[in-house]
Amino acid sequence: MYNYEEEDYLGLVHEIMEDGVDSDDRTGVGTRSLFAPMTLHFSLKNNRMPVMTSRRTFFRGAVEEFLWMMKGQTDANILKDKNIHIWDGNTTDEFIKKRGLQNDIPEGNIGALYGYQLRNWNGDMDQYYKHGRRSGIDQLQRVVDILRNDPTSRRVVVSFYNVEQIDYGVLEPCHLMYIFYVNQKTNELYCHLTIRSWDIMCGGPINVIWTSLFTRVVADLVGLKAGGIAITPINAHVYKSHFDMVKEQIRRQPFEFPTMNITKEVKEISDIDNLTYEDFQ
Repeated sequence: MYNYEEEDYLGLVHEIMEDGVDSDDRTGVGTRSLFAPMTLHFSLKNNRMPVMTSRRTFFRGAVEEFLWMMKGQTDANILKDKNIHIWDGNTTDEFIKKRGLQNDIPEGNIGALYGYQLRNWNGDMDQYYKHGRRSGIDQLQRVVDILRNDPTSRRVVVSFYNVEQIDYGVLEPCHLMYIFYVNQKTNELYCHLTIRSWDIMCGGPINVIWTSLFTRVVADLVGLKAGGIAITPINAHVYKSHFDMVKEQIRRQPFEFPTMNITKEVKEISDIDNLTYEDFQ
């Protein structure tokens, strides 16, 4: 079966390589980028899970990071203990001191970023890091409440970009805003992600999985079916160190995406605490 969705992804990679602008970047590696080149769409119907097939994809790492964020966790050692090293370089004592956060967050922590803003939006950091108490807004609970009580709402939004606390994370968030939409005719849930800075080769496939998992779990929480996702990158780029890999990958013919079942029921947010990687089959 022709996988036109992954072909669209590879087409975007090819477009960046052909028409992108070379520039320096924070990492010192350099990128080739385009501004808001397109919106990618992926269907989640019939338990479809868009895991890119034209390259090796670290699915376990994507699921574990997703669960870590959904639980509001920020300690990267939790992932490190599972042999997932996504955050190692950005959570060292040296990097935290470079960000000026040594008095605000412990070593190995990402700070007021992602899971923190999802489950503890604008919460007091002393309360969280010194006493383990959340004092902010649980955005996940807010989304579930709106979808259950007002599914036609156009305000079903999750934002990771909190300007007030933007300097209290080890990085600024790349995936910024998720907006949910319910198709009442089909009882399907859809989700759109706006991502400000998209490393399309390494981060891209993980962000597609993350958004798909987010949609699947929220759909379960509110009694809907997962319909699909859309992702709009603003700065879509390829790192120069990936150029040779890109040339190889865009020549490959994608396979059909796999399907995925969640083996445990997720009816309340507290059920997420009991999910493990093995439950995503």
